[in-house]
Amino acid sequence: MMTARLPIARRLASALQRLGTFLADEQGATAAIWALMVPALVGFMGFAIDFGRVYQVQLQLQAASNAAALAGGYNLPSGTAVATATSYSALTGKQNAFPTTAGVTVSMVSGFPLLKCLATKTSTLGPCQGTELAGGANVIQVKQQAVLSTYFLRYAGISSMTLQATATAAAKGGSGQSLDVVVIVDTTASMGSTLDATCGLTAPAYRLNCALSGVQALLMGLNPALDQVGIMVFPGLVNQTAVNQEFNCTVVGGVGVGTQAYDKSPIYQITPLSNNFKTSMSSLTLNQASNNVLATNNNAGCANTTKTNMDATGGVGTFYADVITAAQTYLVANGRAHTQRVIIILSDGSASASSTYMAAAKVNNQCQEAITAADAAATAGTWIYSIAYGASTATSSCPTDTGANAISACATMLAVASDPTKFYSDTAGGSLCPRGNSILNLVNLFSAISADLSEPRLIPDNTT
Repeated sequence: MMTARLPIARRLASALQRLGTFLADEQGATAAIWALMVPALVGFMGFAIDFGRVYQVQLQLQAASNAAALAGGYNLPSGTAVATATSYSALTGKQNAFPTTAGVTVSMVSGFPLLKCLATKTSTLGPCQGTELAGGANVIQVKQQAVLSTYFLRYAGISSMTLQATATAAAKGGSGQSLDVVVIVDTTASMGSTLDATCGLTAPAYRLNCALSGVQALLMGLNPALDQVGIMVFPGLVNQTAVNQEFNCTVVGGVGVGTQAYDKSPIYQITPLSNNFKTSMSSLTLNQASNNVLATNNNAGCANTTKTNMDATGGVGTFYADVITAAQTYLVANGRAHTQRVIIILSDGSASASSTYMAAAKVNNQCQEAITAADAAATAGTWIYSIAYGASTATSSCPTDTGANAISACATMLAVASDPTKFYSDTAGGSLCPRGNSILNLVNLFSAISADLSEPRLIPDNTT
């Protein structure tokens, strides 16, 4: 038995010896293979790092170009659009510059930022305005390029790579989100007796005439395919007959005729929300059959040249907290779903109605009450634009607000706006409000608001 097992043991020992020799030979082969593969793997990893940097830089460059174009779009058609776009670019020292350690050099491609007038797209873009180009501009295009040095690709003969990014933005004023807008016009007696020679109207150019021309400028800038507009006034009117007279040339009569005291449930609404003020966004004229247009037509077809289609009869003083609340209530009840609600109110801001025409609880702090009403509307999501027309900076301009509540008409109108960018004041009448978008006359002012209602937006670079 022992003799029989010996050959088997020998054979096993021999097999183990051969296996050891084989493994020793394979270790040498593996080492040789690794010696060949490691440089290739390192090279691939290096290329991946370089191409990863390229991808990251391209993303950052595009984001900076988008930001620059949108910033420029905010400033069209003013003369600062190009400078503003450049300031938000990725150039050295600008708002979106790369870190100095990134190994990236950015430049603006020659000829950019570029202003364009795309007049054929007025159904979606606002009109070409301004003097930066012949015919103005409604689009700004930014094109930047970045040169980045490589780490590993240089060993393949590629020491740097050049990337480009382009972004195009439409100016404010084109079609954007849908809007439901209520315009509130001050029709107190002073609006029909105080002249304003700055708004470009032939005589008579009373403040109400200028205000109505401004409202028409607003209507021209809005898009009937998306936007609806209604008009309210204060003081409110006594009945529907008085409301109907706001659309024709019938002279209402002396001061106070047709108006209703603030504590007697006056009718503030002149026209409901409608979109028939224009036939299309590209139309160059207003629809003369629209009640919004008729109410603001400034003597069109009237034999009595002192009569506007809307009257400044006044007679019950100035108080506008309730009309702000009425506008907000109407918008909530009658506005469209998923549509931005907007209130635009024009007044000198001097709330000072006599207790004769006021509920006892509202006689005091009338300017503060307007701020409270506006805050409630803004909290509910409504944008509120306020226009201080000839407003005073003196606290005596809000005589019912005394002591700790003392405030000026200017400060009141600023506080009524849902944010400071939505506060406007004319530079022509009375004391000037120290803050706000001060614009010479009401026509230009309302045009600016219509543009502001639509935010600039990125559009395809090949838009023509």
